[in-house]
Amino acid sequence: MTSSVVLAMAAVFCVARDVPAQGAGSAIPRSHRHPGMEAPAIQDSVPELTFADTTLGASVVRERLVTDRRRRYDAFTVDGIHLFVRDRRTHGVREVRGLPFEWRPFSGAAWTRDGILLVDRWSSPHHAMHYALDVAHDRLIAAQAFHDPEAER
Repeated sequence: MTSSVVLAMAAVFCVARDVPAQGAGSAIPRSHRHPGMEAPAIQDSVPELTFADTTLGASVVRERLVTDRRRRYDAFTVDGIHLFVRDRRTHGVREVRGLPFEWRPFSGAAWTRDGILLVDRWSSPHHAMHYALDVAHDRLIAAQAFHDPEAER
């Protein structure tokens, strides 16, 4: 158990590393509901991240459903720890896999105006990772660690 926790912590630090910007035209989504968090770091690659095609039974409870402004995609969780994206045109469903701390819940799902999915995954009650996912191109574009400022009071 201890070695898996250490390995997961190392994965978080690798994902949160700073990577040089890809040019002035790069659209980095703003952080959502996280006071004091700096702009997320642009990621060049996260080989573990995949958007896996899947099917869900009719009895599966879709939690925390959010739809993008263009009404093209739905994002939702199942059991709080599995993140899915549904293409409303094709009805295809993909699960986002490979983000560290797979046993921890997702929260705060929201869409930016340009169709980027923002979501947080808490590694502990006071520390989390903020992710920006380009759903149309199946890639992670930003990740940033942050903490709950209320924990310091």
